[in-house]
Amino acid sequence: MSRPKLIAFDCFGTLVTNENDEWVATFDLICQDQGFGVDGLALHREWGTREVNFRKTRTNMASPPDSPPFR
Repeated sequence: MSRPKLIAFDCFGTLVTNENDEWVATFDLICQDQGFGVDGLALHREWGTREVNFRKTRTNMASPPDSPPFR
């Protein structure tokens, strides 16, 4: 009997809450810990913009099976 090599959990609102306020608070901690010189809200906005652009190139909404492989 083979054992699983990977277990994935859907944490985007399924197993845990995933509200913007929680992301901003987390990004605030990251900014402080890393000394980024910006606050969590600024980092969250930048991440959001980049994430939307990533999704535009990641998923072929007209034909999802034709989307490029996820990396």
